[in-house]
Amino acid sequence: MPEWTAEIVVDEPLARSLIREQLASLAVRSLRLLAAGCDNTVWLADDRWAFRFPRREIAVPLVERELAVLPYVESILPLAVPAPLDRLVAG
Repeated sequence: MPEWTAEIVVDEPLARSLIREQLASLAVRSLRLLAAGCDNTVWLADDRWAFRFPRREIAVPLVERELAVLPYVESILPLAVPAPLDRLVAG
């Protein structure tokens, strides 16, 4: 199996379930696959909110590191930086 093969598959039903269970304040009406790469799958909710799910265990610390540095990046750049709504946890 190639090393970039997904270890964690977040299909539409699972994405909906994770969002509904862990972010109940966001009533998602539409959900569509935006992108799937080597490390992440991204679902777009209501053409407004992007939810990125790791596809491989090795990508989890990369997402965590990105979340940790976003406030610093925002403080030094003269442009808008996306702010996470929350962290969804699978399983």
